[in-house]
Amino acid sequence: GTAEKLCRYDVSNCTDVMGGESCEVACRWPYMGTSVRAQCLSNNIDPTTKIPWKEKPPACALVCPDPNPWPPGYSKNSTVSWACAEDHIGDVSWRCVIQEGSCAVLFDFQGCLPKAPCTPPYLDPCEFDGPQCASVGSGSSCEIRCQAPYVGDMTIGTCLEDNLNP
Repeated sequence: GTAEKLCRYDVSNCTDVMGGESCEVACRWPYMGTSVRAQCLSNNIDPTTKIPWKEKPPACALVCPDPNPWPPGYSKNSTVSWACAEDHIGDVSWRCVIQEGSCAVLFDFQGCLPKAPCTPPYLDPCEFDGPQCASVGSGSSCEIRCQAPYVGDMTIGTCLEDNLNP
């Protein structure tokens, strides 16, 4: 629509163009592409007449900049692709769009969920001892031992590395 064209094209060189004169129209950031000339008709006497394209409008493609600040839970990896931050898991999907009116760049990131600590196991305090099992982060483990007079081997309780459910 018209609002998109206002955001897409830089027409700052096209003010006060007289009949028969031309101006250069470029892509407006964050769009990238070629620039073209627009030419005012030589017999124009109406200052409200829009300057027609000499050929066709510039071919401008949206090139998404990096958001600043980066969205929480997301990071860029060594191939400069978006990935989930170390404390998140999932498949990244993202896009950017231009907000009509303000021409602001809006970002929509989805797919990364925070890893969660595991819920402690139920341990009968008369039979088992496992105080560090009260809060086990994802990828961590804790020892569970028998409480005297009970006897038996110690065991390890482990919270999965990619745990999402507390």
